[in-house]
Amino acid sequence: MSQKLLTFPYALPYATSTQTTIGLVARAQQVSSVADGGFYCSPRSLPPDFDPSYPSDLNIWWLAGAAITGTDKVVRLHTTFTRLSLDGTTYDDSRTVDITLPSGLAANTLFYTTLLDAGDANTFPGHYFSAGDALGLRAARIGSNPADTYPGVVKLATDLELRYHQRCQAVCCCN
Repeated sequence: MSQKLLTFPYALPYATSTQTTIGLVARAQQVSSVADGGFYCSPRSLPPDFDPSYPSDLNIWWLAGAAITGTDKVVRLHTTFTRLSLDGTTYDDSRTVDITLPSGLAANTLFYTTLLDAGDANTFPGHYFSAGDALGLRAARIGSNPADTYPGVVKLATDLELRYHQRCQAVCCCN
């Protein structure tokens, strides 16, 4: 069973964030240590080869701008999503992940993080989605939350990636 990526592109800024880049050209939203901010992604239909019986993960590239000295620090990332079903029903949900940044971390360190709640194995469990569903997303840093102790800016790359299992398309067998 192969895995594939579906990219959810940037649509609009969310709350307090400014447009910037990671490196020279990778578009990002910058969020300070005392604010909430991020971006909305354009809603997309899940592709016909998406197999809803398997779990899937939502991932983001992001950059920690300042070096860490002293004690470890925490960045709180949050994603909110709306699942749109063909029967006209909408489901709203969210995930929060606290990422511990170790003391001694260099400035401008790049991360690739799966957005999931503590204790969860995947962002979305198997059978969370149905065939034909669409998904709208918002990604944010929650800098105003006391759990977010990282004093530097965070740059969130303005695309989210959904890693999913491809539905079997073979005529005879799919093991």
